[in-house]
Amino acid sequence: MNYPKKSFIEYWNDRDVVQLFTDNGPSEHWQRFFSQSQWGTGQRILDLACGGGRNATALLDSGFDVYACDLHVAMAQATWRRVAQSLGPDIASGRVCRADMLTLPYADGSFDIVLANGAYHNVASLPQFEQALRETARVLRSGGLLCLAVFTRSLVDPRLESQGLPGLYRTPDGLDLVLLLPEEIRHLCESYGLLPSGDPQESKVQVPTGVRSCLRGVFIRRLAG
Repeated sequence: MNYPKKSFIEYWNDRDVVQLFTDNGPSEHWQRFFSQSQWGTGQRILDLACGGGRNATALLDSGFDVYACDLHVAMAQATWRRVAQSLGPDIASGRVCRADMLTLPYADGSFDIVLANGAYHNVASLPQFEQALRETARVLRSGGLLCLAVFTRSLVDPRLESQGLPGLYRTPDGLDLVLLLPEEIRHLCESYGLLPSGDPQESKVQVPTGVRSCLRGVFIRRLAG
């Protein structure tokens, strides 16, 4: 079946989609990770592609110095409302913004941690995937962490339509999806100075548009030289 390409802006700003991401609870995986690590109070963290703010709220409750951004206005607004409830509207306005992960509006080395939970695969091409990783590395300080969760090509749901280029698919919703193999993702991370801490792990996850394989791992930013 040839799925018509849908405007990702239209999709991700749809009221029902925003509500779904707003209602979802925070990632259990990352809650466990942060509760068992030394990271927390006062550490500056960026919730990249923050969706409805489910992780940003949990990070605030854990004592992080939270910033959040999303490409889509409705998602950023949903996150802003949640952050404003904790920090007040004025402070929230300086911490939550609409921003493209390909051109982040932050200075080099701004963050101790970047949480990219389900972000990078939602691009339209491999060059965009690479650019998103490059920007993430840029805004991380030396020794900072990339907390990564990304769909992979280890399992390709039959409902995904191949777009003719390796790793490029379209979902039944008509959205572009870039799926790489775990070793390809690791190689790209390392090429931008993001070195794995331990072994990233894959698992099968169910999403509204099918089944995905998801790679989760922590990468440490190492500057060259």
